[in-house]
Amino acid sequence: MIVEESLNRSSAHSSFKNHSKTFRKLFPEIPEDLEHVFTCALHKEVIYHGKMYVSRQHICFHSSVLLKDTKVMIHISSVLSIKKKHTAKIVPNAVAVITDDGHKFLFGSLRNRESCFQLLQSLCPQEIISRSSTEHTPDMDFDRISSHSSLEENPVNQTIPLNEPTLTDSQSESD
Repeated sequence: MIVEESLNRSSAHSSFKNHSKTFRKLFPEIPEDLEHVFTCALHKEVIYHGKMYVSRQHICFHSSVLLKDTKVMIHISSVLSIKKKHTAKIVPNAVAVITDDGHKFLFGSLRNRESCFQLLQSLCPQEIISRSSTEHTPDMDFDRISSHSSLEENPVNQTIPLNEPTLTDSQSESD
């Protein structure tokens, strides 16, 4: 059991049990147990503050901001690469995940990016680890800003599907 924010063993165990219950409630379709939880933010056209839930086979994210639930589920087998990234071009607090269908997810505001990065690498197949790379790579354009509303793209309480292009992907194709 690993818990990012722990004060002592009993509170860490209690906190982890609460996170596990929340994980089960939010992601009932995922059969495996929760391995770790990170407080972070998903950077899309806006920033969604929430939690990253990591199990043996999935990277999940949930955010509930202003009565809008945002959920992401990424199967480990679909992960093409995991990279350390910077937010605001200088803050080393993010991890990017690229899937084999071209989706790009940037999880920032991680208090312990190295721990998150190492855990995600340990869960991915060996060939994925060999492709993960350094901090600055040109293949991931997460710095774009869009005027497109997230409410138009992801209505309240809807899971973001992984088989549809993200806003960044559709912008790249039109450039």
